[in-house]
Amino acid sequence: MPTVSFGRFDINIEPHVKEAIDALQYVKTDCAYWLTEEVAKWFFHGKFGYEIRRNGTELTKKEKTDAQLGYQRMSREVWDALTFEGRKDPVNRFDLLCLRITRNIYREKNEREVMEWAAPGRVKVIDALIVSISTIHVCSHCIDLEGRIFSFEDRPSFPLPGCTSLACGCGFRGR
Repeated sequence: MPTVSFGRFDINIEPHVKEAIDALQYVKTDCAYWLTEEVAKWFFHGKFGYEIRRNGTELTKKEKTDAQLGYQRMSREVWDALTFEGRKDPVNRFDLLCLRITRNIYREKNEREVMEWAAPGRVKVIDALIVSISTIHVCSHCIDLEGRIFSFEDRPSFPLPGCTSLACGCGFRGR
């Protein structure tokens, strides 16, 4: 089970990779395990989507020309993992998939920190956090929840069903 370690938290990244693949459909579902391994290897290298794209066997110059990639890096492994939809804009769509995975992983880390902070004896209430890293990544479903308070037991999971954001940045913060 590939994990990413954040201090005292080991986060299983496989469900986050699968969620992004299912939601965006830019990468073939049978490539989920390969991508999970790559994310685990490159997650803390900053822009890990770029790192995954540049490592492995580079596409030939002719293949890059045919795909209209110019001088952008694209490994054979990433290219073969992309769906027809993902190949329409391969660099941006793969990087967007990686951004969604990143936000999913950070959202779990933040939620686990809040749950740890709300140890027994404390009030277990959290506010919905609606502000995302970029306002272009907030959907109408999340905006409708702004300021609402949920118990730990009744909190919704993010991204919300029907979320229209390609890289949802919504989550919770402690109250």
